[in-house]
Amino acid sequence: MAGNTLENMDKSSFSPMMQKYLETKEKYKDCILFYRLGDFYEMFFDDAITASRELEITLTGKDCGQAERAPMAGIPHHAAEVYAAKLIEKGYKVAICEQLEDPKTAKGIVERGVIRILTPGTIVESNLLEEKKNKKQKRMHLHPFYLALLIINLHIILENSTLFGSLKPSINNA
Repeated sequence: MAGNTLENMDKSSFSPMMQKYLETKEKYKDCILFYRLGDFYEMFFDDAITASRELEITLTGKDCGQAERAPMAGIPHHAAEVYAAKLIEKGYKVAICEQLEDPKTAKGIVERGVIRILTPGTIVESNLLEEKKNKKQKRMHLHPFYLALLIINLHIILENSTLFGSLKPSINNA
């Protein structure tokens, strides 16, 4: 697995669980995928390497049907919000892939699916937002010169518009 990337790998040679992971990851390439396995969210390959570095968590490996173990990093499911917030603060997107059926009653591999994608612009939970921090959401600041141009342009549009022309007050020269 040169460079531990997913590109150009024969995915059919992976273990069944890892094939499902790779299927999901393919749909969320731009996110760090928190993949629920039991009581943990696991990350694999490049996501694991990134999460290990950014979150300062242990990088381990998992047998995956290949000669080399897949890089793996995990977090307890009950601490996912804290770790997701740290990644988002650093500019990453996080996709949360949850178990969609009870593992005790599942036949074969437990069905999983992404239930949420977290980005700096989509977080609304107060426990994930720091009150006095901007979270990369900037307010629009308009320089007075550009504001004046905007007002002039709007005035010209309204003056020349037949739609708004009927809204202009009529002046009677009697």
